[in-house]
Amino acid sequence: IKKYEDQLTYWVSEPDKGMYYALQKGFSKCTGEVMGWLNSDDMLHTLSLFTIGQVFGDFPEINWLQGIPNTIDEENRIVHTSAVYDVDKLFFYQKKHIDAKRYIQQESTFWRRDLWQKAGGYISTDYKYAGDFELWIRFFQFEKLHNIYAFTGSFRLSREGQASVENYPAYVDETLSILERYPLSEKEKKQIKTEQFFKKIEWRIARLKAWVLRKKHLDSNS
Repeated sequence: IKKYEDQLTYWVSEPDKGMYYALQKGFSKCTGEVMGWLNSDDMLHTLSLFTIGQVFGDFPEINWLQGIPNTIDEENRIVHTSAVYDVDKLFFYQKKHIDAKRYIQQESTFWRRDLWQKAGGYISTDYKYAGDFELWIRFFQFEKLHNIYAFTGSFRLSREGQASVENYPAYVDETLSILERYPLSEKEKKQIKTEQFFKKIEWRIARLKAWVLRKKHLDSNS
């Protein structure tokens, strides 16, 4: 750090109360229009900041985005990618993320300062693992998350083990407590019930179609 100190706006090394306390120190010092963060073992893709800057510059209606979720190994090779998918507020409140293991990938996510300020201008230090999830839920109060078809940041999977992987059950528990902390409006609850109702109808129609096709096949062979 000292080698490049003259190129850094600010740095500090001192005892703190954990990762999110340290992040809040950094966010309190930053001045840019576009915000995000990387943990120590993760990385940005080549030219990804130019892509992010262009998207925010060309599309003023976008205030929050995520690149293609992906995982790299210790040699910086992409070893897994996920399809670009829309995860909205109701996806998490229906607790679909638990079984699907689909989340907003923090390393790929960036937002405008205006959204940060609307959501309170802080990252919560109340959580050990899911401080990012709590921030996303606050963002959802104001904006939709946009997905772009580009690699921005990568999550690194290490052979040595990682807190985010080894403590996944604890992370899930924190996400559930966060959802309870920010309850849905009555309108949103009705929207979930409506979606669930039509999903059941679709499932029953699909079963009926499968039964009809099977019966036709059996009749044609009899």
